[in-house]
Amino acid sequence: AASHEIATLALQGDDNLVDKAQTSLDNVRRNGHKTMVPFYRAGLDQYEVIKHRQEAREEGRDLVISTGIPGLDTLLDGGLVPENGEVVLIAARAGEGKSILVGGILEHVVKHDHPGSIFSLEMRREQCAQRYFHRLVPSYKQKTGNLDSDDWSAITDAIAEAKKYGWYIDDSARLSPATLGAKIKRAKREFGIEVA
Repeated sequence: AASHEIATLALQGDDNLVDKAQTSLDNVRRNGHKTMVPFYRAGLDQYEVIKHRQEAREEGRDLVISTGIPGLDTLLDGGLVPENGEVVLIAARAGEGKSILVGGILEHVVKHDHPGSIFSLEMRREQCAQRYFHRLVPSYKQKTGNLDSDDWSAITDAIAEAKKYGWYIDDSARLSPATLGAKIKRAKREFGIEVA
């Protein structure tokens, strides 16, 4: 529809072709979502969100998912809220423990019936697994293959739990934000992912 509209404007020799074409493309990109609205409208929208959350709580449905880390839940105003597309970015320098932290959060989330996924933009899935297993078996043991029977049991138990609870990983590198968003939506549709 937008391409037809732009072509029609061009054929008509419209003096404001560029502005109108940009507006048409912006509308396609936003699917009709207006970006400039009176503030009271945003307030009314938030009112509806709060009302929906209260009704869900009264029905025994908790829309906030705990990370399993009380201090982090406090910083996140109670935990994760996947329903509204909330994004929580965990960033730090290399080697600071981001992967172990995210692995621990995801383990807690999936064990509480919320399927989840890791989208790793810089590490292969085997590296993510190694970092996750580090809390069970030190990395030097994994790298040297110097594991005892307890270490092997811990790793195989963790693998079985990941399979049981619906835990996924995507290690596609160099994704644009739009592509990452599309992958998350697809994972939600195909696997029921709630937290990514």
